[in-house]
Amino acid sequence: RSAATYRTLAAADNAVCLVDAAKGLEPQTRKLMEVAKRGRQPIFTFCNKMDRPALAPFELIDQIEGEFGITCYPVVWPIGAGERFQGVLER
Repeated sequence: RSAATYRTLAAADNAVCLVDAAKGLEPQTRKLMEVAKRGRQPIFTFCNKMDRPALAPFELIDQIEGEFGITCYPVVWPIGAGERFQGVLER
């Protein structure tokens, strides 16, 4: 199953990644992002579950940038976190 995923990603023009804000980068996510980075594909990353106890947005960005040596450009930003989450601010 994962071999087919990697072949598909290798043939794609870009990658879409979903990160659980409470867990941060998980092992399978790390593998797929590394494949996309090696293929020089743009990676559109979404962080979900911001309405639950989660890592702060800057912590998530630091994880991604630090681990993969890429620069993140947030397009939307969460308003509040956990129980105080109210939505997102769009640029």
